[in-house]
Amino acid sequence: MKLKSAYPIFLRVGFALVIAFLITQFHFDYIEAILYDARVRLRPTPQTSGHVALVAVDPHSVGRLGHVPNAVEHIKLLKTLKADGARAIVYLLSPNEIVGSSDELTALAKTMKATPGFYVATQEVALKGEENANKLLPPFEDIKPIPAPKTADRAIFAGDGVTRRIMISYQDQPMLHPTI
Repeated sequence: MKLKSAYPIFLRVGFALVIAFLITQFHFDYIEAILYDARVRLRPTPQTSGHVALVAVDPHSVGRLGHVPNAVEHIKLLKTLKADGARAIVYLLSPNEIVGSSDELTALAKTMKATPGFYVATQEVALKGEENANKLLPPFEDIKPIPAPKTADRAIFAGDGVTRRIMISYQDQPMLHPTI
């Protein structure tokens, strides 16, 4: 008699286990990524704040200048951004790659050091104990590059190359993204 009353409970538990097993066999990350992308695309585009400016050193800007920006032009840019009240200035270009005389590069290093909210982003993330691995060469040795790795989704998600992740810290080392 007690076995007959326990039968519906065993049947429900059995069905629940079978359904749970079947659900774990499918990768729903792909579906979630596609649905997230659809939600983002279908939502109206928010108004931009106008508080972010991107200054790119690309073939178009080099063509307009007639040369790659040198140290003096970087100093002018930094002073202009500082005067305009920029809260953060992030260089994706290593200062070691900037062209200029020794005096110009030293002046640029001093300007960078004196500019509040100035960061040099690097893709490299040093292991604990190798903090000096990303150290810049003189005269920029006093400027500490901050890791800001760009992550990328693999094909198991939406397969569109858009990153949906951000590193906050690694081995107790803060990354640039949450800093700014």
